[in-house]
Amino acid sequence: MKQPKIYYICVHSSNSFNGTRKVKYLAGTFQEFINYYKYTLSNGKCYEYEKGKKKINLEPKTIASLVTNVNNALNNSARNGYSNTWIEAVKEIPEDYRKGDQK
Repeated sequence: MKQPKIYYICVHSSNSFNGTRKVKYLAGTFQEFINYYKYTLSNGKCYEYEKGKKKINLEPKTIASLVTNVNNALNNSARNGYSNTWIEAVKEIPEDYRKGDQK
């Protein structure tokens, strides 16, 4: 049986009050990420019919599509239209983060 491919996602969040930024890395299969972000996608889907909001696909087919839809869902559900949190797909977790030297 073929092993499912492991993907890595980098989650960026910033605090607009004091300017601090945090970075977190997640590893998992595509289906695990779909389940992890299911609530975020459905929450963003609720706001897609308001003016200026983007359409959200609840069942993306690729990791790139998942990242785009999650970012759009975060922005759709944000109070001012821009979320302070965004994600991106990365090829691997950086070596310094794995060692625990993250800031």
